[in-house]
Amino acid sequence: MKVRVYHNGDDVFIAWKANGFIPECRGFALMRRRNGIEETVSTWVGFENQKHKEGERRASTNWPIQKYQWTDYMANPGDRLQYRVLPMVGPDQNNLKTDPTTTSDWTDEIDCPTKLLQRLKLTLTEELSPPNGCRDGSVLLIRIYKQ
Repeated sequence: MKVRVYHNGDDVFIAWKANGFIPECRGFALMRRRNGIEETVSTWVGFENQKHKEGERRASTNWPIQKYQWTDYMANPGDRLQYRVLPMVGPDQNNLKTDPTTTSDWTDEIDCPTKLLQRLKLTLTEELSPPNGCRDGSVLLIRIYKQ
């Protein structure tokens, strides 16, 4: 399985592609290694018609990601991160297990930079009043991306 990881100094975007068809695949669990400690990424979306409380989160081994990408909003500045994708297979949503033959390797470690966030905070602080009476903040965004 091919996995790519991209970060913007705040969130981490993970995308993957299986090497081929995975029989009985119902979705994917996502593992995160944060600063050397392994944890299962939680998701907010379960299976259709599955009872849940509003705002509930469950481990992706329980509520597999039913697409080929995920954005990790739980990444923090200064974290060292790696990810691993595990296909969850089974005859139905109540009988899932990982498929070790199609599980990805751990991605290379990335560092969520703190300098980028500090620079953005400084720019935002300096630019709280948009120039020339602009009220929608578009000039602010352009200025951040140019720096």
